[in-house]
Amino acid sequence: MDLSSVRVIMRLSLIIPAYNEEQKIIRTLTEYISFLRQQFGESFEIIVVANGCQDQTAKVVREFQLNNPEVVLIEDALPRKGRAVHLGFEQARGEWVSFVDADNAVPVAEWQKLFLALNGAEAAIASRFLPNSTVFNRTWFRKLAGQLFSIFVRILFNLPLVDTQCGAKIIKASALTPILKDLTVTNMAFDVQLLWLLHRRGAKIREIPITWRGAANGAVASPIKFIKQTFKMVWSLLIIRLFS
Repeated sequence: MDLSSVRVIMRLSLIIPAYNEEQKIIRTLTEYISFLRQQFGESFEIIVVANGCQDQTAKVVREFQLNNPEVVLIEDALPRKGRAVHLGFEQARGEWVSFVDADNAVPVAEWQKLFLALNGAEAAIASRFLPNSTVFNRTWFRKLAGQLFSIFVRILFNLPLVDTQCGAKIIKASALTPILKDLTVTNMAFDVQLLWLLHRRGAKIREIPITWRGAANGAVASPIKFIKQTFKMVWSLLIIRLFS
């Protein structure tokens, strides 16, 4: 699919949840907005959801908005990524709705691979675990934890996907709208619930290998905090499986 061929008729909503990203958000916005202007003209929007920020993320985005009217800012008091993305979903007006992480771990050239791969599917998601994927700056512990989590998700949900958690996804609005009311999870298990609900409704989801680059000096959670987060995730998955 040629992006230029859909420039006039396609409208895209790109959501960027941002928690304490004052140092990185402008680089991500600049890269994406430059590309999207070339491909979509004025027919796109970027929705930044500053969720529970304790830094100047919202301020730097407001300053960026002055010269970039395509950018919409939502401020929310709670630091929950799932909630932030859901708020963006509710605001989105595009025929296609996407979200990416604020730290540019998935640069726009990799995001473009998702869009080009749609070709009749209702969704495309980025994957760090497929054979042709390349991952930089991810500790062996987090890589192992991610793969074990992936196995658990596949066993519990029988999803034909290996990486539900990579922070870049594109979904057709007509497939997303019917499930919005059922998206109840606000923590990092949000992605699983989203994909599970789409899958149950028969949506075709394509998983695409990408190059993913984590921050070389990114914050690392303590083992105790990581274990607590893992237990919360597992509990959330059980709730999703039983009640979604």
